Amino acid sequence: VVATASDSVVCPNNTVQLTASSEEQNVNYEWRDASNNIIATTNTAAVTPTSTAQYYVAITNAQGCTERDSVRVVVTATLNVQAQGSATVLVGTQVKLSVVNAQSNVQYEWRDANNNVIANTDTTTITAMQNTKYYLRAMRNGCEGFDSVMIQVRTFLPVAASADTSICAGSTAQLNVMNAELQTQYEWRDENNNVVGRGVSVHVSPTTTTKYIVTASDGTNTSSDTVVVTVFALPRITTRDTSVCAGSTAICDVSTADNNLHYEWRDEKGSVVSTAKSFAASPMQTTRYTIRARNEHGCESTSSMTVNITAKTIITLSTATIDSAKVGSEIEIPVFAESSGSITIDPLSYTLRINASMLGIENAEYD
Repeated sequence: VVATASDSVVCPNNTVQLTASSEEQNVNYEWRDASNNIIATTNTAAVTPTSTAQYYVAITNAQGCTERDSVRVVVTATLNVQAQGSATVLVGTQVKLSVVNAQSNVQYEWRDANNNVIANTDTTTITAMQNTKYYLRAMRNGCEGFDSVMIQVRTFLPVAASADTSICAGSTAQLNVMNAELQTQYEWRDENNNVVGRGVSVHVSPTTTTKYIVTASDGTNTSSDTVVVTVFALPRITTRDTSVCAGSTAICDVSTADNNLHYEWRDEKGSVVSTAKSFAASPMQTTRYTIRARNEHGCESTSSMTVNITAKTIITLSTATIDSAKVGSEIEIPVFAESSGSITIDPLSYTLRINASMLGIENAEYD
């Protein structure tokens, strides 16, 4: 024999029917309360507890076997009820008040802030004219439950755009509605009335300082706010490549009309080599340098220049030997030149006039 019974929840002074069951036929039932008093000898027992109580059932079959079970009856004076409909709306808006998971065997009553009954159903619609709290009462067999909703009323549709901002030319700014609300549409336009986006936030990339207007609409009312995006120009800088011989120094410089820039020069490895407007570089091989210039608004521009290294060219000069010369005459001495590089050297010569001071000198060399 198997005894089964289910727990119950009732309101004060309400009667609940306790039921036990068995898979066998021709069994005897006996119900007792917590004080061990017999309250019923059938499979059901009607009880009216004033507080939460425990009841016990014993089921005995024809062979004298007995199974026992118990049931707990919870007595509560409170119904769980939840009202919904709290909102912030414009004056004159209709708002629906309702019960979450309403039950058909529960009575509902809605009252306003002045305790006037406005509905005896689980849902009702009110016209919001001022800030008002509405109260819900649920009733069933002596049990009650309470909840409330708050309707706040405003006379205008508020909209607040994010604060004015600034960007560097070529960058993007994000504009936001700071007090966005559900069921409100937002449209953004520039100062030329061009639509630039819709929604709580938009991204814009103006080329000059521009004012943007956001308009909020709930289908009936509109309002707007503005935000200004200031655009700062990038620094204008130019550089030029240069060439020097190996072992020589090159001056790396930047041309600009702005005297209030911060500079940073880097070599091909990314190492900072200078923070001045110009610097002297002596690379061992052809090297490219990059400069980043930043103005007082934090806007940056970059440029680069290459220092080309040219190998030294060695030129060797030599002259021909003159066997004889006549005093008072002029002679032309050929000069020979040789280069270590691929350069062209025009023919050279040296003209010498022989005078008396040279007499007695058998051989002479002149540079």
